[in-house]
Amino acid sequence: MLTWVDVVVVVIGADVVVDVVVTVGVDVVVVGLLLM
Repeated sequence: MLTWVDVVVVVIGADVVVDVVVTVGVDVVVVGLLLM
């Protein structure tokens, strides 16, 4: 049974993961454009 604490932790965790993926993705695109 999930408590509201579990839900909050999962939502925050997912938010952090998305944030990191977007940041890394943007960095890769910028570096790729600079190296072209």
